[in-house]
Amino acid sequence: MYKLEFTLKQHTPLIHFQPDQDGATLRASEVKPKLDRFIIEKLGNIDQIYNAALKDKQKKDPQREYLSEYEAGCFGSKKLGWLRGESNALNYQLKVIASNPIDVKIRPRKNNKGLFEADYPFLLANMGGKEDASELMNLIMHSTVKLIFCSDIKDIIDQIEGRVDSFFAVTNFGHRQSKGFGCFYRYSSTLDDFREKLQGLNDIVFEKKINQDQTNHYEIFKSLDKDYKILKSGLNQTESKLKAYFEGQYNWEKVGIKSILKGQEIPENTYYLRILLGLADVFEYKHDNCTVQIEQLYERDDDKISRFRSPITFKIFNKTVFAFPEIINEDILDQNFKFTIEKDGLKKSFTLRSIEEFNIGNFLKFGLSGKYWKQIESK
Repeated sequence: MYKLEFTLKQHTPLIHFQPDQDGATLRASEVKPKLDRFIIEKLGNIDQIYNAALKDKQKKDPQREYLSEYEAGCFGSKKLGWLRGESNALNYQLKVIASNPIDVKIRPRKNNKGLFEADYPFLLANMGGKEDASELMNLIMHSTVKLIFCSDIKDIIDQIEGRVDSFFAVTNFGHRQSKGFGCFYRYSSTLDDFREKLQGLNDIVFEKKINQDQTNHYEIFKSLDKDYKILKSGLNQTESKLKAYFEGQYNWEKVGIKSILKGQEIPENTYYLRILLGLADVFEYKHDNCTVQIEQLYERDDDKISRFRSPITFKIFNKTVFAFPEIINEDILDQNFKFTIEKDGLKKSFTLRSIEEFNIGNFLKFGLSGKYWKQIESK
């Protein structure tokens, strides 16, 4: 049995689906499938893994033209024992041990409707209040989290050891991952170590320093929340960067809403643009003292987009925040959405479409270039 152990530092709170569970922390059942996919993608695919391993063994023993029965293992005709059964799960075990808990729990309070609520940036699930305080999303934090990997196959342990830092550099965990919750990285690493791994996997990376105590996560997320609202919707007197990006090419959905409220036709080239930065199942927002509900229209059940995470991921290392674009989900493009406006007891509906293509990298260069964020060169 081969074993690999190392310790992670938790840089931001984890939004855990069972926060009151004893020992709640980073879950092996979430880490392992993500790490498996990461390793397999970096190696290529299952055929390439098999062929590479076979060639490696034949280099060490040129007289061998086939694998032993044990090495032929357990995944169909391509058998090295790397995978469990017919799945794409790599053949190793992972144990997670958290220690030194840090108290960052959200303190619930009752609102004027008698419901429990808890204010925290990006935690939309807590908006509106809950009848039971235990239903509120909560935060889990430990100063150290040990990972223990065990496998009968040394090649797998070698692959994990060589790629695990890159994996944690670009991967977050728990709920609201794209917003910077659930950031972990090897405990002994420096900011330069982290930045190098992140740059090595992304062509576009932005960086920002937070002038707050590194344990004050509320202030870090408050700063990010402000930046993200400016990108997507605009904030106070600051115009939406998304609206400005498409200025002269497309009108965004607010033009359609205002036209309907005035009893006018919606201008041509009016599209649902904010969908490009994320979608919940159904959501509402306030505008001109009315409520606007938006839901996707679809022809078949398998066309439905139940949820679409933001294509911008935030990573946090102590007091430094990084942002990089993810691959856009093409299922969100060129789709119809129903807008229902309710005002003064009246209800009106109309349909807008999302645009056909969107370069999230170019938008991020436009939206984050400024005083506080700076783009760093890729490796």
